[in-house]
Amino acid sequence: MRLISLFEQRPIGKTYGSIRSRIPLRTPSGPQLTESELETELVEQLNFSTRVIDIITQPIIRYKKGDLDRRYTPDVVFEVYPDATRTWRYYVIEIKKEADLRINKAKYEEKFAVGRDWCAQNFMNFRVIAEKHLRTPYLRNTRLLSQQFRREPDHNHLSALLSVTAGAPTRIADAINAMIRAGFNEPLCRETIERAVANRFVECDLSIPFTDDSILFTADVNLADSTDRDPILKAIRTAETP
Repeated sequence: MRLISLFEQRPIGKTYGSIRSRIPLRTPSGPQLTESELETELVEQLNFSTRVIDIITQPIIRYKKGDLDRRYTPDVVFEVYPDATRTWRYYVIEIKKEADLRINKAKYEEKFAVGRDWCAQNFMNFRVIAEKHLRTPYLRNTRLLSQQFRREPDHNHLSALLSVTAGAPTRIADAINAMIRAGFNEPLCRETIERAVANRFVECDLSIPFTDDSILFTADVNLADSTDRDPILKAIRTAETP
């Protein structure tokens, strides 16, 4: 079921000083609006993940405070394919700047408690993340490689790359040189590698800068159970719950 069917969403209007972006997601709930740079950065990175099923922004959580009906609107909710333990599926995310969290800790305590308790009752996970989780080399790699995401490399070109990386982990520069010796031109080699990495035909540590010195290695078959290979999902999973 689509997340857009499970949650109401707060409309994001144009306001002075805000940054509103429309992200053309291909996930089941469709394109989403964001209202801050940090929110956009999170959605971009989640959208690049092969583990993420669906994403929506500004989900509304309704709750009671005494006799009063109240609502709390975190920034993002997303769904991932469950891992081997079947416990890692839905996450409700609040995004704040680190300075804001320090200065306004008391102000946010009630909202964060609502998010934490509501998620516990609805079999979801609540996390508060800051820019240190988002503004990493993985964000830059995501923006570099996202144009190749869901664009499969040519079969013959991919076969040539896989034959190079099958024996042992290989530097991108060395893989390119080997493919050139096999008769491919350099721009085509780079495009093939970018598409192969973006679509996880080969693996590469994207938590560090993606350069010619990056190491390629053959993807193993148990990626569905390897949550920690995705830098943004690992950061969210391991973030402290307030």
